[in-house]
Order: sequence, then structure tokens, then C-alpha cells
Amino acid sequence: INMLSKIESVILRCVVRYYCKVGVIGVPFEKGQHKEGVAHGARVIREAGLLQELESLGLDVKDYGNVSYETKDVDGVNNMSYLGEVAGCTGCLSEKVQKILNDGRRVLTLGGDHSVGIGTIDGHVKV
Repeated sequence: INMLSKIESVILRCVVRYYCKVGVIGVPFEKGQHKEGVAHGARVIREAGLLQELESLGLDVKDYGNVSYETKDVDGVNNMSYLGEVAGCTGCLSEKVQKILNDGRRVLTLGGDHSVGIGTIDGHVKV
């Protein structure tokens, strides 16, 4: 058991060193699919104490709040529901992700539906 504790301690130190500064962004968004509820994910995860748990591991955690967006006008695409909302949200999320990365932090996205991956990846690619 002592050897496992030492290994766990070494792994934890490596993780903390690599991810020592974390930026958290919430994305209360569910228009990329048809089920309700996932928009509450960021709030529920925060209320459950995730940020405090990360801080207890020695991480420097900064909460950047939630993404707010405006619907974009998207012409020429008629086979996608809520495309303007998805485009607006993912565009704003991409900008937030870029800011967090430029602040020297790793990004932790709390969300929403699967479409938040679009903005998260786009933000990383642009930095």
C-alpha cells in the first residue's frame, strides 16, 4: 500500500504541474439536440463543488463564467434546426477559449450539449 501511495503522489504532482492553471467556462446550451436539461449542466457541476475539488488538488482555478451569445443569421442552410443559435454559441465559446488559453490556462468546458465541442476545438485551433 505504501508503494501505491508514493505512485499516486508522484502522478498527482505531475498532473498538478501540467494542469496547474485552469480556466473554467460554462456553456448552458442545448439547442444542438432535442433533449432538454443539458443546459443546466454547468450550473449543477459548479454547485456540486467541482471547482473547489480542483483547488483542493492544488490547482489555480479561475472561473470565467458562462458563455452568452446572440443568434447569428445563417443563410442557405435549411436542413438544420437552430443553426443560428449553434453558430452564435460556438463562435462566442471559441473566443472565450482563446482568451483562456492566451491567459496561460488549460480550458475546462462545462456544458451543455455535444455542439459545444465545435467552439472548444475551434478556439484551441485558433491559438
